[in-house]
Amino acid sequence: MKVLIIRTDRLGDTILASPAWQALKEELPEAQVTLLTRRPYLLLFESDPLLSAVLAFPEGDRQESDELARQLSALRFDAVLALHVDRAAARLIRKIRAPVKIGPLSNIWTWFLFNRPVRQRRSPSLLHEADYSGLLLHKLDIRYRPHRPRVHLPAHSAEGEPALMERLLADRAGDPFMVVHPGMGGSALNWPAKRYAGLVQMILSEAKETVLVTGTEADLPYLGSLLSQNNPRLISAVGKLGLVELALVLRRASVFVGPSTGPMHLATALDTPVVTLFSPVGVQRARRWGPYHARGTVLTPPVDCREKYRCRLRRCRHYDCMDLISVGEVLEAVKEWRRIAVSP
Repeated sequence: MKVLIIRTDRLGDTILASPAWQALKEELPEAQVTLLTRRPYLLLFESDPLLSAVLAFPEGDRQESDELARQLSALRFDAVLALHVDRAAARLIRKIRAPVKIGPLSNIWTWFLFNRPVRQRRSPSLLHEADYSGLLLHKLDIRYRPHRPRVHLPAHSAEGEPALMERLLADRAGDPFMVVHPGMGGSALNWPAKRYAGLVQMILSEAKETVLVTGTEADLPYLGSLLSQNNPRLISAVGKLGLVELALVLRRASVFVGPSTGPMHLATALDTPVVTLFSPVGVQRARRWGPYHARGTVLTPPVDCREKYRCRLRRCRHYDCMDLISVGEVLEAVKEWRRIAVSP
């Protein structure tokens, strides 16, 4: 059987798709599975031995999308499995010729895409996103069994790891370090920047471990005064890492601290413990987006949030509820995972 799996949205979403193809290959070891994802993520999956090929989804180019549809049709897949569908992906799926097309009925226009559709309302967040995707396998008569998300770094990437660590950490390259990643794409509520700064200050005062701050230039609003602290054990890698380099750093870290974001899922796929902060809003909850079958602690504000889709901000009597997560409880979770990491 030849199966095309399509997941073309964010980094964390794509990482959470990996349990689906693990379950598929577990049931059908001889199946040839191809993944279609966004170009920036190719290096995280091209070396996965469970995947026969990994292809890049065309970004906004209709002519390129039409050409890709012709190429995919020529490959004669037995089934197309769309784990998530936006309009760009829908246009491609509609043009691919395949006897079986499986996907969630999430919008009106998805009714015209699939001949084996699955009714799924993911917005109530009753299941984890990985489970919603995995349960689509039932349309192929494949039993879904949960697996921890996975990525496979290019074999040659390990060769550059020592030089990367020396570039980032200098004379501390051989010492233990933890990663604090305050930024996110804005799809959920985040812990206030002042809290991240307070956490780092307490970590530096109570531990001897180096704190490496990661992120991109777009994350600067979440950093606040964090990087203004004058301490040789506080090192910024903001804007300095490619995706594979970030993965190499996360693989070496003792603990990852951050919000609901792609790097958090990347850390879990690399089996790094995570301490992560989640919104209580319905579609943003950890029940759907938290670390999946991984080592970690999830912290959520102690409020009874009734909002399903988005925060009402200052109109809500709990605002800013994320500020109710104390620096102390995050620090205790970090210290606990740190103890586990160093225990024999």
